[in-house]
Amino acid sequence: MVKCYRMVLRSPMGPREGTLTLDENRNEVAGTLCILSHEVPVQGCRGTDGRLYLTHPIITAVSEYPCQSVLRDVDGALSGELWMDRSGAPWGHGRYQTKAVMPWSGERLEEMEGTHN
Repeated sequence: MVKCYRMVLRSPMGPREGTLTLDENRNEVAGTLCILSHEVPVQGCRGTDGRLYLTHPIITAVSEYPCQSVLRDVDGALSGELWMDRSGAPWGHGRYQTKAVMPWSGERLEEMEGTHN
């Protein structure tokens, strides 16, 4: 089942809106995240606790950062956190935390049969 969500990432620079499309098959998840004018691949799984554990990059004006998102899907609403690894940032090495945590929220837009390509 392919599910599409409207997402909001609460970043230090303010809320950032995007869409998340996920295709879940036997607890494996793949899809795309469209945010900050970029479309990036998403992959992961649904844990035994029912949460989605996803890995994906976030591309900013400065760089591309590896991220992990942990999301809970309750009645079509997603919520959770994004953990961004900023250790490769080209500024302020050692002056800032290397991990940034930002909250996600979202709502399901649609659900479709079939596989997302």
